[in-house]
Amino acid sequence: MFARRMNRGSNDNSADGFDMYMTPAEDASGLEMHPELIRMVGLRVAGSVRFAVACAFCVPDAGPFGEIEIAIDEDTGQACGLHRLRNPDRIVKALWFDWSGTVDDAVGGVYDRIIAHYRHQEML
Repeated sequence: MFARRMNRGSNDNSADGFDMYMTPAEDASGLEMHPELIRMVGLRVAGSVRFAVACAFCVPDAGPFGEIEIAIDEDTGQACGLHRLRNPDRIVKALWFDWSGTVDDAVGGVYDRIIAHYRHQEML
């Protein structure tokens, strides 16, 4: 499956510099996740949490822009995640939010929170 443009809530997000393409999310092991995401999962029931990762690319140059790492708690209907940049290794974390639907819906929820973070940083 091809990458999809994360064009959520607007006809054209590219003008604000925050538009991204995402690869489809793939299941991942907790061992592959950033320690901060594991900390956010905390004491939730291990069997009810699943992890996934999607690669992010900037628009318009299609350059790599890290990964979106996601934890989904299917028992509570919540998801959280973070945006991980590798060079330098830094993260933008998202809080837990209500989730239903597909793993890609969870990616979209994390994306919305990451964009809000970047916009807030610009205003500071």
